[in-house]
Amino acid sequence: MSRLLRIAKVYKVELEYGGLCNDELRAFTGLLNLFDIEINYQSDDDRKYEIERAELEHLRDILASKNKTYQECDVEEVLSEAGITHERMITALGVMISESDQDDSLVHIFCD
Repeated sequence: MSRLLRIAKVYKVELEYGGLCNDELRAFTGLLNLFDIEINYQSDDDRKYEIERAELEHLRDILASKNKTYQECDVEEVLSEAGITHERMITALGVMISESDQDDSLVHIFCD
């Protein structure tokens, strides 16, 4: 059986501001770890992530509802160490979810 290597003829990335900067990025990654959010890809230098949209929606829902899972974790500590409010993190997650490519189930996150 023969196989062919193919390349994308058109590959286009349009970056959109994801709502977080500086220490707020540390809070975002801290929450990913705190709630065991599945990361499909994470670069060695922590500058690129690929996360299923459903996982980000799950994280946003946990934060928004302040349910039992939320209450069992040190969310407020993670957020306050980075100087970000609870509401701002929920808004940033909403931006990541809604402004990313809706034809791709993965949200591609770049931290520059």
